[in-house]
Amino acid sequence: MCGYKDTVKGRTFYSEFVLAACGENHVIKFWRAVLNCQLHVYKDTLIVETLGSLPTGKNMQYKWTVWTIEQVYFKNGKAVNNLQVNWQIPKYGEQEIQSALKQYEQAVNKDAASGNSNRINNVNMEIADKLFISALSGNQKARSYLKHLKITSAD
Repeated sequence: MCGYKDTVKGRTFYSEFVLAACGENHVIKFWRAVLNCQLHVYKDTLIVETLGSLPTGKNMQYKWTVWTIEQVYFKNGKAVNNLQVNWQIPKYGEQEIQSALKQYEQAVNKDAASGNSNRINNVNMEIADKLFISALSGNQKARSYLKHLKITSAD
C-alpha cells in the first residue's frame, strides 16, 4: 500500500492510496484523494471502510460515519474486491425525522416566497443530508423530498 496517512484524535485515516501485490506490475485498486478511509486486517482480508461526514451523531450532529465497506482478499492467486454499502449507518428516530422534514419545508417555503420554489442552496446542504438519513431510516416523505430536491449555488 502506498498513499497518504493522517491521524486525527487518535484515529488513522488514509486517502489517495493504491494497493498492489508485492512483485506484481498492476495495481489492485486506487482510492481517490477525496475519500477518507480506515483500514483493518481480519485474517487474510484487508477491510477498507470509506467514511463520510454525515449528521448521524447526537442531536443530528455531523460525525465520521462508515459509508462503504470493501473487503480485498486473494482467491486462486487473484485479487477479489467485495464492495458493499454499510447498511448499519445509524438511523433517525421519529423526532429526528420530523425535525428534518420541518427544516426542509421551512427552507422550501422561504425559497418559494423569493421565487426559487423547491430549491436548497449549498448553504443549507445540511438539510439534504438530514433528509438522506431520514430516507435511509425508512421515511417515504423524506425520500420523496430528496428525489425532487434541486441544489443550486449560494446567492
